[in-house]
Amino acid sequence: MIRTTLSSVALALALFACSNSKPANAPCEGVEGAVTTGARTGVEGARTGVETGADGVKQVAKAGAGFVEDGSDGAKKNWEEGKAETKATGKEGGSRTSKEAKRCK
Repeated sequence: MIRTTLSSVALALALFACSNSKPANAPCEGVEGAVTTGARTGVEGARTGVETGADGVKQVAKAGAGFVEDGSDGAKKNWEEGKAETKATGKEGGSRTSKEAKRCK
């Protein structure tokens, strides 16, 4: 299922990259460059999703531990800290994905 999703994302990005108007001497020229760029972007996007999802699971566990140790106040504190960490991980991954989408070689 993940392969199918990655393939679909890579194909969609490749088609989008092909339709993008670039000068004739652009390094991503042609179908080969577009497919390569699309594939790299798709892989980076999938990596970001996995990392962010794993962070989210860890943060839920930390909130549960906070509840056991300090009650609802501890759970809320751990939840807010975890939420910020997960958001930062997602933003960092999004930045990497954007860079891959713009990189041609």
